Amino acid sequence: MALAPNYSLKRTFAGWRRCTIIRRRPLGRLAQALALMSNAKPVHELTARDLEDHPIWEYAMDDEDDHDETYVRPVMSSTVPQEPSVVYQAACTVTVASGKSYPGFLEICNGELHFEAPGVVGISSEDNWPLDSEPLDRHTRRKFEAYFGSKYAQLFPIRWQLRVVVSGNPGLRSGVFEG
Repeated sequence: MALAPNYSLKRTFAGWRRCTIIRRRPLGRLAQALALMSNAKPVHELTARDLEDHPIWEYAMDDEDDHDETYVRPVMSSTVPQEPSVVYQAACTVTVASGKSYPGFLEICNGELHFEAPGVVGISSEDNWPLDSEPLDRHTRRKFEAYFGSKYAQLFPIRWQLRVVVSGNPGLRSGVFEG
C-alpha cells in the first residue's frame, strides 16, 4: 500500500491505522526534488522571503509541460553551480547611490554574470524592480519613484554583492552597475 511520505501504518488491536511520522533525518533526493518543484514560480514573482529561504534558483526548463519558460525553482546548494548553459538567480544585496540597500538577485551563467543589472525584490512581487531600464509608463514610474524615494537616474551607481559564493570563485563577488 502506497502512503504519503509523512505517514506510516501501525498495527493496533483493531487493525491497521495511519500514523504521522516525525522525520528525524533529511529528505532523500527524490523527496527534495519533488518539494522543490512545488516551489516553482515565475522569476518575476520571487520575493525577499524566497531568496532568504533559498538564495539560489534556476529556470525549470525540464518541466515546461507544467510551466512556461519563466518559471524558476530553488536549488539545494550552498554555492552557485557552474553547469554549462544553466542560468541561476543568485541572491544579492543591492545598494543604490543614496546608500539604501535592498534584497535582490543577479543572473549567473557559466560562473559569470548573465546580465549586468541586478533585480530588486520586495516583500511581495508588487515590489520587484528590474534595474536594467527606466520604467516607461507614468503610473509605473510613480510607483518606482515612491518605492526607491528617487528618480531612476539618481540610483546610480548601483553596487551589489552576492550573498552566495559562485563555485570556483573565492569569496563573495561584488560589482557596480553604472546603468
